[in-house]
Amino acid sequence: CMNVTSFVRSLELIEPVGGEEICAGMPLMIMWSAEGNNDFSIYLSTDDGATWPILLADDITRNMRVWEWNIPPDFPIGSGYRIRIIDNKNPDLSDEMESSFRVKEGTVITEQVYWRNVCVGEGAWFYVRATGAGELTYQWKKNGVPIPDETSADLQLEDLQVEDNLADITCAISGECGTIESEPAILKVFTSPVITQDLLSDTTCIGGSAKFEVVAEGSNLTYKWYFRS
Repeated sequence: CMNVTSFVRSLELIEPVGGEEICAGMPLMIMWSAEGNNDFSIYLSTDDGATWPILLADDITRNMRVWEWNIPPDFPIGSGYRIRIIDNKNPDLSDEMESSFRVKEGTVITEQVYWRNVCVGEGAWFYVRATGAGELTYQWKKNGVPIPDETSADLQLEDLQVEDNLADITCAISGECGTIESEPAILKVFTSPVITQDLLSDTTCIGGSAKFEVVAEGSNLTYKWYFRS
């Protein structure tokens, strides 16, 4: 009498199921169930499952049942994407999505200001340009604190003072695919030069030396001396 043991091999893709809208730059959770399996590979189709040209992962260990794909921020936008999982040692053991999912454009900053230099009493213009799914909204901040009523892609500050010097100006942009904040733009406010101690006359003999001194206040001062006979 001989005992015969049979193994039932199975592989079923559980998620995604199709119909999802996933943002570029966000993770996609891939889940499956399996019995009597080997290591796995996961493929991506871009044409509703007609072909599977993109290998997302290979040699996923046999005991894993979840794998996370971080969709690149610059991944092509569109529909027609499907996931397929296969057993590496038994390619006939596989499963795939029966309907497709769509990748939406993530919120991405394409252009921004990084600095502004002005003098006391002047104004400064900041801007940010972004793309993303849905209607984008904006909130400007100064040193991390929201600036009231400044909710467009451009910011105009007026009558800047010394206390505004070295402020960090940022903008939070929100859309269907989340919120992203611009890198800090540094605001430098310079004071105009003011002479606080003027030149004093000096007398010397021929061949001697004379010393002159001036004292001034202001931002980033430089000095150039002139001689008139």
